[in-house]
Amino acid sequence: MKRIVCALAALLSLSVATADNSRPAPLRLADGFATPLQVDAALLASLPRTHVEASDHGKPARWDGVALTELLSKAGAPAGKQLRGAGLSLCLRFSAADGYRTVLALAEFDPEFGNAGALLADTRDGKPLDANEGPYRLILPREQRAGRWIRQLERVDLLDCADAPTAKPAAADAAGHDHPAR
Repeated sequence: MKRIVCALAALLSLSVATADNSRPAPLRLADGFATPLQVDAALLASLPRTHVEASDHGKPARWDGVALTELLSKAGAPAGKQLRGAGLSLCLRFSAADGYRTVLALAEFDPEFGNAGALLADTRDGKPLDANEGPYRLILPREQRAGRWIRQLERVDLLDCADAPTAKPAAADAAGHDHPAR
C-alpha cells in the first residue's frame, strides 16, 4: 500500500511539473521602466485585445494580441508630452530567446510621433503561436520587411541611447582617422 501511495505521489508531482513547464515563460519589461512588468497570459487577458492583418515574409496572417502601447503604459514608459528633449533619446531593446535583438526608438510607438501600431501577438490566424514563433511576437505591421518582428520575445528594456558609445565610421583607418569619400 505504501508503494502505491508513493507511486501515485510521484506521478502527481510529475504531472504538476509537466503542467508548469508547458506554460509560456513570462515576457519581462525590465530595465529602465518605472514599473517593471511581467507579461503573461493572465495580464494579456485583462487588457484590451486587438488584431492586425500583416504579411510575414510574404505570407498574409491575422495577428491577435495587445497593443504594445498598452504594455509600455503599464510599465510607466514616458509617452505624449513626456517625450520631449532628452526623452526623445529613449529606445527599446527587444530580446528574443534565441539571442536575436533589435533596438527601436520609444517615440516610434507613441501615437503623437511614429504611431507604429505595434502589437504584442500571442496568436496567429486564431491559433496560439507555436514554439518556433512564440509565445510572444512583436508585430510591426507598417514595416516593409519583417526583420524587426521579434519572435520568441522574452525581454524589453528601456534604454537611454544618448548614453551609448559612438560607433566609429566604417571608413576609419586603424588609427581612427576618417577618410573622405573619393
